[in-house]
Amino acid sequence: MRATLLGSILTAALLAGCPDDSTDPPSGTDLPAAAEVTPDAPAADEDTAAPKPPDLNFAIPANGWYRGDLHTHTSHSDGEDDVFTVLSVADAYRDPALIAHDASLAGNGLDFVALSDHRTVVQQSDPAYHHDHLILVDAEEYGGPGHANLFGVTEHVPHAPAEGQSWNDRALEAVEETHAQGALFSPNHPVEGINWVYDTPDIDSIEVWNGPWGSFGRGSTLQALEEDAAAAGVEGPHIRDALLNSGGGVNEMALRFWYNHLTSGLHVSIVGGSDRHLVLPIGVPTTYVRRPEDPAFDGLEGKALGPDGIVAALDQGGTFVSRSPWGPQVSLVATDDAGNEHLLGAELPKAGTYTIAVRVSRAAGGLLRLVAGPVKPGAPAEPSIVLEEPIEAAWHETSYQWEVPETGAWLHAIVLEEMVVEPLPDNVQQALEAIEAASGDLGGNWMDALAPAFLPLLDAEVLLQPGLCDPTTWTKWKLWCMPADQKGMATFYIPDRLNRLMSAWLENGESTDWCMGATTSAFLLK
Repeated sequence: MRATLLGSILTAALLAGCPDDSTDPPSGTDLPAAAEVTPDAPAADEDTAAPKPPDLNFAIPANGWYRGDLHTHTSHSDGEDDVFTVLSVADAYRDPALIAHDASLAGNGLDFVALSDHRTVVQQSDPAYHHDHLILVDAEEYGGPGHANLFGVTEHVPHAPAEGQSWNDRALEAVEETHAQGALFSPNHPVEGINWVYDTPDIDSIEVWNGPWGSFGRGSTLQALEEDAAAAGVEGPHIRDALLNSGGGVNEMALRFWYNHLTSGLHVSIVGGSDRHLVLPIGVPTTYVRRPEDPAFDGLEGKALGPDGIVAALDQGGTFVSRSPWGPQVSLVATDDAGNEHLLGAELPKAGTYTIAVRVSRAAGGLLRLVAGPVKPGAPAEPSIVLEEPIEAAWHETSYQWEVPETGAWLHAIVLEEMVVEPLPDNVQQALEAIEAASGDLGGNWMDALAPAFLPLLDAEVLLQPGLCDPTTWTKWKLWCMPADQKGMATFYIPDRLNRLMSAWLENGESTDWCMGATTSAFLLK
């Protein structure tokens, strides 16, 4: 349980400045002067010929994969940083100082980012809203109560119901209005306390991973659900079961919420997002999308794919989410008994035997799980682990024979990793002791209790004066100040060892030896 507590302290302390987002964005926000983002050139292995196994970083544009963050905020709503700074932070995985510190991190820059400010699209008209190579996905975070990201919108979609209209009816209209713009509707952190209580069967994806997997968020309660349902005029059919299966933490509850959609025959994909407001980096977690199967995007690579390409890729459902840009990569292909291949996220055409080919990289010492369940509309999900095997090397390939009945079924993959890979140093042990001492009193002043645990893990002076950031002071067991952010409070990279601790995998409310590494969208026969 000790490592889980450390994950809680890291996440809690860093996210403390993120408000509940219950108010509208400020009007008349001053726009920063026009600024040109001039990022460093991408690493050579990102845009050259497609690598061959065992190249561990296989999910790159040359192979049809793009990585990014679909949930960030700027000062146009309640983020601390302006658009220029947020884009600089998004591109910071290409910073020469980072690569000089650890050359193995090269080639992991993000390809796209969505600035999903609350209840506004004004950020899209900001003079700094452009980038040399990051694809900027037009977006907006809808709502309150209940939040959802709208990917591809360029016109604001209001969240407040008209007089006499229920909140659920307004949500249904909002889905239609989003689709009318050629955009996608994706509920965020659906059981985190900002419950997605609505009954909206036409959504396109679900954010199952918000911030570090071992988030401090405790999830919602049945009492809060019932209050939200009374206010909304409906209780959606997929949320109660998710709340009743809370032993894995708030993100696992969101995963269960998604399972319930699949069990009902609703084929929606998964996404993740940092929900970054300040201090934490963008890309924790990272969402990967596969280039869309559409002639309109044939031959396009890099920024040429454009935001429409990313939205089309999300729509087709070939996604997986990893704990960071440096985390595990995983893909699945299903081959039917006639030899036809169906790519990750596909809707299967018929019952029968499918060979599931699995490819995992960057997860040596971890554990691969294939999770499947039946389609039973109206019933809660019945997920079961149909394959579990150790990942012995950094490149892992295996296969599984999946029997899909006429009544329908779904299947996806989870990659777990070792949470602690070496003994913890004194400063981390001190952090654990402080959080354990404070764990019995995390009420309204929980930040006061957590601060002593958090401080040993970063340079507090740099936190308040980011101009003092010096990459030569970075150590593997402290957060690394990010030179790209020189305004307000500093932003910090999360070294891999600490990222693992922040991604703790719980079962039945208890810590395990594993952390969440990556998870995929699902195949479905309905």
